[in-house]
Amino acid sequence: MKKVATSILTLFLSLGLLAQTGPGSILIEGGTDFSWQSQETLEIKESAGGIDLTIGEDALEDVAINTTEATLKLGVFGINNVAIGGFVNYTSTEIDYADDELYIDNSASQAVYGGFMRYYIGGIAFIGGAYGMLSSSAWDDLDDKPSVSYAIGEVGVSLFLTPNIAFTPKAMYTYQIAKDYYYDYDYGTVTETITKGILKVSAGITIHI
Repeated sequence: MKKVATSILTLFLSLGLLAQTGPGSILIEGGTDFSWQSQETLEIKESAGGIDLTIGEDALEDVAINTTEATLKLGVFGINNVAIGGFVNYTSTEIDYADDELYIDNSASQAVYGGFMRYYIGGIAFIGGAYGMLSSSAWDDLDDKPSVSYAIGEVGVSLFLTPNIAFTPKAMYTYQIAKDYYYDYDYGTVTETITKGILKVSAGITIHI
């Protein structure tokens, strides 16, 4: 009898998980947290008038950044275990540089808007990808704003606290491409492209309805 009850309970839990990630289900994920991220500048390329002004690796700077952020995702399951939707991420950042001679405003806010796709394995673990574009308050005084895009990969788990609410820890790797332009008296207009790899661990709350 005990084995039968256990089997029935397992069946109902399995059906519940399938319903949470089945066609027509809606995913709402949000959270406000403090995140730690290790940011590595992969490459800085500069060019003007056909001349390569690329900066060597010895000039690159790696930093560790603590940020406060709020994220909201809204997705729909069109087929079993696959959610597609949009997201917005708002981040406030404080950075302290060790070089006292380098003046940089270390307080800024930014928002990333984009779309995502997530695939659930067994209704609990998931992998996903996203693409987004950045807007930043640090550009308010600029006539020509930089172009910044993100390609994001994620892996995580949904730990269900109730049948419809899950605690969602995850790890994300972001490949960032930033393009900017400035004028140099020797070379004229310089095109600068910076690529960065950002590893971030965070957690949030996901609602399945």
